[in-house]
Amino acid sequence: MRRDKEPNLWVQALSYLAGKEEDSQREITEALLNIDQANLLPPLVVIQVLSTKSTATLSVIKDYIMRRLSHENLLIAEVG
Repeated sequence: MRRDKEPNLWVQALSYLAGKEEDSQREITEALLNIDQANLLPPLVVIQVLSTKSTATLSVIKDYIMRRLSHENLLIAEVG
């Protein structure tokens, strides 16, 4: 298994980035883009990890959530 596909590493990375005191919005956004593109973590896990950190505001994860919802809606439309 490739190391970039190990979910626990992505959970740790998100937790670390969200816990940094300096502004890490750009790094969190980049990590979320990678997670989303390769479907590395379920959206609920991403939200749970980021919700425990006060520096990870909704504005940081809004684009990720919107992309995931849009993707899920497309899948539902294909099935239905």
